[in-house]
Amino acid sequence: MITHPWNLNGGDALNLQQNLASKLIQKDRLADLKYVAGVDVAYDEMSDHLFAAVVVLDADSLNFAETAIAEDQAPFPYIHFYRTNPLTYR
Repeated sequence: MITHPWNLNGGDALNLQQNLASKLIQKDRLADLKYVAGVDVAYDEMSDHLFAAVVVLDADSLNFAETAIAEDQAPFPYIHFYRTNPLTYR
């Protein structure tokens, strides 16, 4: 697990993002998958609200297995190149 502080300035956030990108594994090391998921977060600059959604699909049929949405107040200002945020599942 990778942990880090969330109160980073722009330069530190960019360094963290580049460090995380260097850890990307580009070789398939997974066994058979049962589910796949997609996640997206939208940020409202006018209110500092975050809106997130996740969709879990059955890997074989691509049918919906589960969906969830969440909304929260951003704990720090949005920085366009740093797109990770700790959003609480509801």
